[in-house]
Amino acid sequence: MRHGLATLKNEISRLEAELARYAEAIADVGPLATILQAVKVREQRRDAIRTELKTLATPRSAEARDTSQIRPSWWNTLSTGVPWHVRVSRRRAASCARFSSAASSSRP
Repeated sequence: MRHGLATLKNEISRLEAELARYAEAIADVGPLATILQAVKVREQRRDAIRTELKTLATPRSAEARDTSQIRPSWWNTLSTGVPWHVRVSRRRAASCARFSSAASSSRP
C-alpha cells in the first residue's frame, strides 16, 4: 500500500507542476480552448487522486468474520476444565516425543 501512496503523491506533484505551466501558457495567450481542455482534464485527475488519498488515509474498521467454527472449539475447551494452554502444551510435548524417538531410532 505504501508504494501506491508514494505513486499517487508523485503523480499529484506532477499534475500541480503541469497546471502551473498551463497557467503560464494562458498568461502568454496560447490557443485558449486547447489549454483550457488540458487544464480541465488535469484538474479532474488531481481531484480524483485527492479523493483516493483521503480514502487511503482514513483508518478502516475491522471486517466482520464468521466465528461459527471458533465458538464450538472455544466452548469445548471451557467445558473440559483443562486450560487451553495446558492442552496445547501436552500436544506439543507428545509431538516432540514422537519426533525425537523417530530420530533416535534412525541413528546408527
